[in-house]
Amino acid sequence: MWTLNGKSGAFMQANNYDVLVYVPARTIPSDFLGGAIPITVVLDKSGVMIARMEDGRDYTNPEILRALNELGESN
Repeated sequence: MWTLNGKSGAFMQANNYDVLVYVPARTIPSDFLGGAIPITVVLDKSGVMIARMEDGRDYTNPEILRALNELGESN
């Protein structure tokens, strides 16, 4: 798990969250995020964006889980 400083670290500790947190190594390009919240960006193993979806998703939906698993297996 990453050691977080500042507000994010205090928030994680105050809420007893024990999850992996990934911190970007460089600035995230604006075309990844745009102006939408929430947004899902899927990157392949080399960091190339292969999917970008605006709005919320139900990640417990079997169809979405299957699609994400297929992406993971193919990349």
